[in-house]
Amino acid sequence: NHLRLRVPADYLYETREAEVGRVGLALLTVLAEEVLRNGKVRAEVVAHHAAPDSSYRALIISRRRAEAVVANLVSRQVPSGRLKATGLGDRFRLADGGTRAGRVANSRIEILFRPL
Repeated sequence: NHLRLRVPADYLYETREAEVGRVGLALLTVLAEEVLRNGKVRAEVVAHHAAPDSSYRALIISRRRAEAVVANLVSRQVPSGRLKATGLGDRFRLADGGTRAGRVANSRIEILFRPL
C-alpha cells in the first residue's frame, strides 16, 4: 500500500552525476511541501541508473542521486526519519539497456510514499 512517483533522471539532474538541476529543485520544493503537509507519510527515494560501461558505476551513481534528493528534502525541513535513500543501479530495467533510449528510460527516480 504505497504511492509511487516516477521521475526521469534527466528531469531532476543536469549532469550524468548526482547534482540536482534547476527543474529538479522546483519539483523537490513542491514535494517537500506536500510531505510536510501530510505528517502521516514517509518517503523512500529509489534511484535507478543505467551506465553502459559498468554496473558498479551505475550502483554508485544511483546511490549518490538518491542521497542528493534526500539531502535536498532534509534541507527543506522534511525530517530525516521520514526519508530513506536507496540506489539500485541498473538492476530493475524498464527497457533494453543496449540503446541510448533504453538507458534514458532506465535512469529514473522513484519516490515511494507509505503510511507511517
